[in-house]
Amino acid sequence: MSEGVYGDPVGLGPTVNSEDLDFMPFVDPLQGFLIFASERPGGMGTHDIWLCSSEPGGTWSVPVNAGPNINTAGADLWPVLSPDGGLFFVTSGHEGDQGFNPYWMDAEDLLSVITPVSTRNLGSVKALFR
Repeated sequence: MSEGVYGDPVGLGPTVNSEDLDFMPFVDPLQGFLIFASERPGGMGTHDIWLCSSEPGGTWSVPVNAGPNINTAGADLWPVLSPDGGLFFVTSGHEGDQGFNPYWMDAEDLLSVITPVSTRNLGSVKALFR
């Protein structure tokens, strides 16, 4: 934002922006990692949660599927961290659920699927709230 006016949106590049539906992004306050939902190939269901970390030079790492502890054969959506950075929440249609329900887990468990840099960054995010 410059002088109260938003600039034009800029894509995250072909590493993150796929030809498939990529949506519902969550970027940590220190901009060290990105969590988003996607219909990209390589997932476990219709919509999966994917993660990537920031790289030097303003680029992002190749997104990694969050895996079977998060993703189901259905749609997994609305990824977000708690304000203190300690918990990860996702809305999911697990088998047996009546529609979508919220689920949670320790954020460090989720972020362990990407680089150690993101885990260190999570500690910094938590420190912001102490």
